[in-house]
Amino acid sequence: MRIFSELADFAPDPACTAAPGAPASLHLPLTGPAVLVLQAAPLGPPLGPPLGPSAAQVDVAADGRHLATLGLEQPTQFGVALPEDSSHVTVSASAAIAIARVRLVGIAEAAARAAAPAAEPASIVEVMHALQSLGDNCEFGIAQRHCELEPLGLLRFTASPIDRLIAALEARFAGIDDPANLVLEVHGDRREYVLLQTRYGMRTHTLVLEHEMTADRVLAQQRRKLQFLARKLIEDLEGGRKLFVYKRNAGLAEAEVLALHAAMRRYGRPALLWVAQADAAHPAGSAAVVGDGLLRGFIAGFAPYETALQATAEPWLALASRAFHLWRSEAPVGSMLA
Repeated sequence: MRIFSELADFAPDPACTAAPGAPASLHLPLTGPAVLVLQAAPLGPPLGPPLGPSAAQVDVAADGRHLATLGLEQPTQFGVALPEDSSHVTVSASAAIAIARVRLVGIAEAAARAAAPAAEPASIVEVMHALQSLGDNCEFGIAQRHCELEPLGLLRFTASPIDRLIAALEARFAGIDDPANLVLEVHGDRREYVLLQTRYGMRTHTLVLEHEMTADRVLAQQRRKLQFLARKLIEDLEGGRKLFVYKRNAGLAEAEVLALHAAMRRYGRPALLWVAQADAAHPAGSAAVVGDGLLRGFIAGFAPYETALQATAEPWLALASRAFHLWRSEAPVGSMLA
């Protein structure tokens, strides 16, 4: 176990920039290992679409030792582990960047606290209950069901395209229960009612079959449910007690994720877990803190949309546990579990 402690948090004064041939210098004497967290942005024209990997190549070194290289395409926050004897950090860039904030987070092994009672590790039920789906489809909601959980969630069994989800968040889900925006359809061999919310492009499984209830009664029931669950989601976003989950089978662009995260942050400081498919560089089940209240995780593969109701929990469990640990422990940017 590792203990993280805030050592410094400041905005450089005067303004700190790095440019070709003119690196930024930071004097940060340490007494032990730490993570340096920088909030930086490319300088130049206002940012629209991502600028591409060549926007700015940023190199971080400590006392002449190279530590990390990354591509800076847009305003972002990143962390670099520092050796414990570091005193002089330089940030070099292939194009001009501004450093708006510097944080220094100390890391200490918890051996000295071994005598203290250890906290019980979270059970997988506790983990899966702390996570809440923001949609794309019902796969994560079905994974919760396999853990014998049935949490109430507006988007648990809902397909929600990310652009329409962002619009809903920015509007605080206004009009979500307006009858003019609701269409009830019957789908599949089972003849299940599916509710379409046209304003926000949300398509929701009602889990009610056509022979079980009339359409008018289902629609009235779903309107009441939308009212209640929208209020609950807003409370959860404002309360900061849930780790929200979003994925898309075909993958998500970083700009889309940042826009979703920004819309969520209108409510306070909720955290988002951005889930992608594992690859050679990102093993299944791994998770990392990539920004303030933003985590990225990887699973072996997603269930096809047409069979998401038959999804299993197994691909999600290791990822959920690691992401939960990073989130609950408030691990600094750059922390990773694999």
